[in-house]
Amino acid sequence: MRRAVLSLGAVAVILLSSFCGMQIVSDSGCGEPIGGTAGPLSWTIENGFTLSVTGEGNMPNYGSTEPPWKQYHETITGIAVGEGVTRLGVSAFAGMDHVTSVSLPESLATIDNNCFEDCTALESIVIPDGVTSPGRSTFRNCTSLQSAVFGDGTTYVGQYSFQGCTSLESVILGSSVNSVGDYCFQGCTSLSDVSFNEGMTSIGQYCFQGCTALEHVDLPSTLVEMKGYCFSGSGLTEIVIPDSCNEVWRYSFKDCASLVSVDYPADITYIGIGCFQGCTSIETFVFGGSETEIRDNAFNGCTSLSDCWLPESLATIGNNAFKNCQALPDVTFYENVTSIGSYAFQNCYAMEEATFGSSVSTVGTGAFQGCSQLATVYDASSLGLTAGASDHGYAARYASEVIPVEPYTASYTASDGLYAVQTVYASGEDVSFRIRPADAEREGYAFDGWTDGTGLYEHYGTVTLPVDDLNLTATWASLVIVVEADDQETVDGSPVTYQFEITGEGRMQVSITSVTGGEATLDGNTVSFVPSDTDTTVLAEIIITVTNGHASADFTTEVLVDPVFDFTNHPSDGSLAGEVIT
Repeated sequence: MRRAVLSLGAVAVILLSSFCGMQIVSDSGCGEPIGGTAGPLSWTIENGFTLSVTGEGNMPNYGSTEPPWKQYHETITGIAVGEGVTRLGVSAFAGMDHVTSVSLPESLATIDNNCFEDCTALESIVIPDGVTSPGRSTFRNCTSLQSAVFGDGTTYVGQYSFQGCTSLESVILGSSVNSVGDYCFQGCTSLSDVSFNEGMTSIGQYCFQGCTALEHVDLPSTLVEMKGYCFSGSGLTEIVIPDSCNEVWRYSFKDCASLVSVDYPADITYIGIGCFQGCTSIETFVFGGSETEIRDNAFNGCTSLSDCWLPESLATIGNNAFKNCQALPDVTFYENVTSIGSYAFQNCYAMEEATFGSSVSTVGTGAFQGCSQLATVYDASSLGLTAGASDHGYAARYASEVIPVEPYTASYTASDGLYAVQTVYASGEDVSFRIRPADAEREGYAFDGWTDGTGLYEHYGTVTLPVDDLNLTATWASLVIVVEADDQETVDGSPVTYQFEITGEGRMQVSITSVTGGEATLDGNTVSFVPSDTDTTVLAEIIITVTNGHASADFTTEVLVDPVFDFTNHPSDGSLAGEVIT
């Protein structure tokens, strides 16, 4: 039998290795720094905790092989990249799951794909200004990462960059970022604060999908496109899409269950397939006014939608477009609408009125099926709708009456002439209609509503006008208010009554906000004042506030309380007898 022989030297090396953990051990013992080279760069691990990369130039890629420091990942907690390093290679630090901090140099120009992927202990990152485009999946699944700051040189944030970073709370995008890639922040369930810079043009598909803590974003005025599913399933409560945007892809806001209000941009001609499907909290949707098409399932399941004024530009409504919009009270299909898709308004239980313009020629199967409260139908079309009939998609199935109407044009006139027009439908000499949302503009004034000469109406207010005089005029409120009055004087402490003048326009509201030295009451523009002390000379003060809901002015007036003194002499010695106040 052959026996194994082990030298004492070998035994010493094995024992040293067991005590020195993952360090490479030399004859001199434990604790010496280890390292090597990575292309033109050098790397060292000091004290077993910090990986330092130094030198000048680019790090190699490690997509198919592991970097030499990866074998020490259980002890490395920090990474320091020195000045002179210009590129971090593919997967260079991927899976370094004990690293909590990383410092990067200003010389760095490139962070390649998957560089820090699965660094599950990393807590924050600052991208230097020189990095123009971090690669794909750079910080993917860094589940402890809480904040990320991009330098001003970054122009593009790559696909999947922060996907699955469930602890990420805030992101500051640099001033030069113009687009954010697909899936970039998907599943970042703690993300609540994202700053978009002016100049950004594109948000990638699925970019913020599932970001349930993201309640508010301010989109830049330079935004051009929002790709599919970009905010789907997020926690947004409101969204204003800037007019610069000309593409909002399908399902962009699908299942945003907290979304309450939406302002859509002015120049997009469609609402995409399923764009707001399942947004169960939406109450108000403001169309941009250029939409010609609402595509399939666009608002399907928006069960709280109650304020949704279809634009007059609209021509077609897709299948299931408003299906299950259970709070929608009424709908008007204006003169450009030609077709209404199958099941487009199915189960809109709250709908009580519907108006069909003269161009409607096609109503799909079951378009109004289940609209059991739809009692009144106004019809300008050639469909031949009949109350109680099930044809034309149940359009009049639940109606107690179908009223023939004709289209008329109501005009809105502002300070610079004709501002807008609205189609209204009438069956007689008068017509009642709701004021269409339209905010006129005039320099130095705020828009205060519309008037027919007898009353003042705000958005959605109902006005009744004769069909031969459908004109409304804008009313204005001054942004500058001037209040004037003379200072007052009361002799013998008598009450004082005076008037003040207001210069400005709008519905003025006047109140007394402060009084010293007496009591004051207000009746219109008239102030009555009674002093509290009539024995001595007192300078009282009254402060009046005037507002028209858009501007306000404080006015201070003084009231001099001036008692009158009479003096009488004693007849025998000429001495002062005393003061008598009269």
